[in-house]
Amino acid sequence: IFFLGKNGRVYSFLCFVDEQFPPQHASEPRREERSSMLKRAINPILSSSRLTSRRGLTVEALKIVPLGPLQKLVEHKGDGQTLWQIYQKSCLKKQDRDAPLTSYFARIPSPQKGNQLSDSLLKELFANITHSYLPKDTFLNWAQATYPSHVDFLTFKGRFLLSIAVQSVVSYCYNLNAVPPSRWLIDRKTGSLFIIGQKIESGMPKSFRLTPNLMSMLTFCGSPHALVEAMQC
Repeated sequence: IFFLGKNGRVYSFLCFVDEQFPPQHASEPRREERSSMLKRAINPILSSSRLTSRRGLTVEALKIVPLGPLQKLVEHKGDGQTLWQIYQKSCLKKQDRDAPLTSYFARIPSPQKGNQLSDSLLKELFANITHSYLPKDTFLNWAQATYPSHVDFLTFKGRFLLSIAVQSVVSYCYNLNAVPPSRWLIDRKTGSLFIIGQKIESGMPKSFRLTPNLMSMLTFCGSPHALVEAMQC
C-alpha cells in the first residue's frame, strides 16, 4: 500500500494478517508498535549528544500501524534483505537449506525416552553446523559480492557495525525478545539494520550474543575493538 505524504514523498507499507496466532495474542501488533516507538524515542537523545551525533548513531525501527486484532501495516524497505534470505542465497548451489536442521534433529536424543541435551552435545552440534553447513564467512562473502568496490564495502561495514551496536544495547536495556534471522532486515542502500517484531519481555535482561557469522563481519583484523567502542558511546 502506497501513501502520499504532505512532504510529497511516497511511503510504502505491507499489510500483515497474523492468522497463525491464537485469539489471546490479539494485542501483538500493538506491542510491536510500542517497542518501535520506544526505539525511535532514543534518537533525539543520541542526536543531542556530541559523541553520538558525531558518529551518526541512530536506532533504526520500521513504522508499524496496528489496524486491529492480528492486523497491521509495516513500513516496507524495497532494498532490504534479511539474514534468512542471505542464507538461502548461499544454499542455492551448495546444499539444501534445511540440511542443518536435519543434521541437528538426527543427533539429538529422543525426549520421549527421558534423555536430555547436555552442554557438551550442544557445543558439538553447533561446531558441526558451523563447520559443515554454515561457514563463518557466509555473511562476509555476501557483503563482498554485493559491494565489490572497497570503498562501498568499508562504508557498508562501518554503518552496519554502528547500527548493530546500537540495536544490541537497546535490546538489552529494554529487555526485548530475540527474533529469528528472517526478521533481521538489512537496508542495502545504507547498511542500516532493522530488527522486526521485537517485544518487551518480563524478567531480568538477557545478555546479547552475536553469531560467528556476524562477528566475522564486525571485526577488524580479528579484533572486536571497534564494536566494543561503538557500544560504549
